[in-house]
Amino acid sequence: MAREFPTEDDAWVLVDRALRDPKWDFRTVEGIARETGLSEGRVERWLHENADKVRRAYVTDRKGRLLFTFKGKDVSVRETVANTVAFLAKSAA
Repeated sequence: MAREFPTEDDAWVLVDRALRDPKWDFRTVEGIARETGLSEGRVERWLHENADKVRRAYVTDRKGRLLFTFKGKDVSVRETVANTVAFLAKSAA
């Protein structure tokens, strides 16, 4: 069961730590929730409320889930290629 913390600052510290984990380039909401013990809804809310600090990746994971990282992180080659392919596909339609 997901645990809730008394303050929003406590929750952001946990989300921030999960996003900075060097094992991962990008994180899913589910992965952050599992690691932090926060509910997926709370993680989603934090990611959206802190859009000035985090960004959604241009690509999804193998299961089609959204991926997140910090805004300062460089865009990967995989993201650039996926974004270009998506743009070209829409342009051809």
